[in-house]
Amino acid sequence: MLACGDSKRNVNAFEQGAKCDREVGDLKDYWRCTVTSAMYRKNGGIFSVGILLAIGLSILVLTTEIASAEGAPDLAILDITWSPTNIGAGNYVSFTATIKNQGSGNAGSFYVYWYIDGSKVDEDYVSSLGAEATTQVSFGWTATAGSHTIKAIADATGTVSETSEENNELSETFYVTPVVTPTLAPKTPTPTPTPKTPTPMPKITPAATLTPVLKIPTPTPSTISVKSASASLHGEKTDVVLGEDILLKLSAVNLITKPKMHVQVIIIPPSGMSVTSSEFSKSGAGQFTSNYELEPGDGKDIEVRIKSNQVGDFNVNGRIVYYFGDEKDKAEDYTLNLPVKVRKEPVDSAQNVQKPIPGFGVVIVIIGLSFAVFLKRRR
Repeated sequence: MLACGDSKRNVNAFEQGAKCDREVGDLKDYWRCTVTSAMYRKNGGIFSVGILLAIGLSILVLTTEIASAEGAPDLAILDITWSPTNIGAGNYVSFTATIKNQGSGNAGSFYVYWYIDGSKVDEDYVSSLGAEATTQVSFGWTATAGSHTIKAIADATGTVSETSEENNELSETFYVTPVVTPTLAPKTPTPTPTPKTPTPMPKITPAATLTPVLKIPTPTPSTISVKSASASLHGEKTDVVLGEDILLKLSAVNLITKPKMHVQVIIIPPSGMSVTSSEFSKSGAGQFTSNYELEPGDGKDIEVRIKSNQVGDFNVNGRIVYYFGDEKDKAEDYTLNLPVKVRKEPVDSAQNVQKPIPGFGVVIVIIGLSFAVFLKRRR
């Protein structure tokens, strides 16, 4: 029912087969009509409901076109790669995922979660990714033997409204070969020389103070040399007092006949110690890494400082992973190690001074007096 108006406003309703009843009540005199037509007439004018419908449809179409012009993002993980491709147990593996926004709208910020064998191991944050843009995220992992599955999920927290959520994750399977540790032959103990007892001479000689010269053995540098490149880990300062920095130097050289060399250096200090050099960043699990590139014929020296915090004999392990040009599938992985020693306190040279034999001076004096008496009697 539609109240068409009261008698004072002279509102009439017209339609084919319309039903209009005049009623009188508390609301004065008005017309009640059953309306099925789209046309009303007031004071001789015509107002079409069809015009209102046309305006509404135009607004709806315009809103749809604006939303369509702005578009929506669609995040997709294109692939997952890792280096080195041939992985052995204990190797440091770098995984990289390539993510593309295949939609027509900006994706804004989102998180990428990494999983290995179903367990979350790391996450990355992408601040923004425009339409048709591509980005890469990476993380590192120390390999364990066996078959594993690596999975990356874009927009893992579901903050981005996308046209499709079906392509937000990707999984790959890889295998890590076990590494057989060789058995080292036992070291032959070095015999300790027997000290010789000095023979006293019948000559009065002032007692001399002997200062021993302390010789600290310099460890042999751990070096690898191959046809395409060479690298060495040298000990600049490997015998230190607790709290001092252990100082090492790692060198790498690219041959002039090779293309650009991509190098990753990994230092694994003794448990509880850390690398303080600015060129290295911590990558987790007590490992420190640094990446750089070498042109043909170039070389690079990296100073490695390790803060000592415990006493004892230790080994510093190093690893060099490198490849030439774009040949990631031919990457080579080498391990270096160097022994270091941390003392509780510095060696006191005064403790090693040879002390004179007790009573030896008195014996010399007696022998001298006896010799003088003997000469006097002969005269």
